[in-house]
Amino acid sequence: MSRASDESDRTDPVPSELYTREYYTSDCEGYSEFLEGALELPERIRASMELAGDMSGREVLDVGCGRGELVCRLAMLGAHAVGVDYAEAAVELANELASSLPEEARGNARFLRSDAKGLPFDDDSFDAVFFVDVYEHLRLDEIEATLAEIRRVLRPWGTLIVHTGPNTWFYEYGYPLVRFVGRKLLKRPLPDDYRHESDDVLHVNEQSPLSLHRGLKKAGFRPRVEPRTFSPERPRPAYIQLARKVLFTRPLGYFFCQSLIAVARVSKQLGESGLRTERVLRLISPRDSWNV
Repeated sequence: MSRASDESDRTDPVPSELYTREYYTSDCEGYSEFLEGALELPERIRASMELAGDMSGREVLDVGCGRGELVCRLAMLGAHAVGVDYAEAAVELANELASSLPEEARGNARFLRSDAKGLPFDDDSFDAVFFVDVYEHLRLDEIEATLAEIRRVLRPWGTLIVHTGPNTWFYEYGYPLVRFVGRKLLKRPLPDDYRHESDDVLHVNEQSPLSLHRGLKKAGFRPRVEPRTFSPERPRPAYIQLARKVLFTRPLGYFFCQSLIAVARVSKQLGESGLRTERVLRLISPRDSWNV
């Protein structure tokens, strides 16, 4: 188990003040494109959108919207998109990005400051919900409450798209083997620790393929979890391409890919215990959102 996930059962949330403008513009993936004013999406967000399909004319929610790239791209594609984030800096940056959209798309993008555990929307409000790079930032009790809220606002036919990273099985099993092969056979000095320095502070609930599947299923979804690795496209020797194809697809991909993407739909039968849990979570979840 990862160092971060060892603390996932603690109830104190990561303070929103840690998610500063500096974090979003110098650390969070995709910041260079954002600073250049380009609407080029980070690959993980682009892959999440592709799994969701055509969102034109649909009502879409992005929980933990960050700088707002996903919402803005959805708005340009004709979706009615809303982004929520509990970090003030994220909402400010997202609104700044939305102000640069063409006029016809600007009205389709909206951002609110809100706690995900108490979403300020009616039941069955959205056709799709995106939950991209948020799961690992919320402790176990927060995840349970947030997924209950997502299930509440998602229409019965709707789709939940989750991206989370890192995949703990990669750190526990895949990377040690990659490091051994790199050092012993390829003579490449791979680092002992592949993590980013901010992970120990901000990642409090990292997931494996199994734990992600179990968490979504417990929350009343029917999930399909896929392994993904995103790396720059560049010419590679044929044997490297073959090795990547073998290692980065199922089943080995669950151990050698750094990210996980899940496509989940609402389960037809949540079960008696699940219904009771969901009702309790709705009762204790805060409803006072920070709309701006």
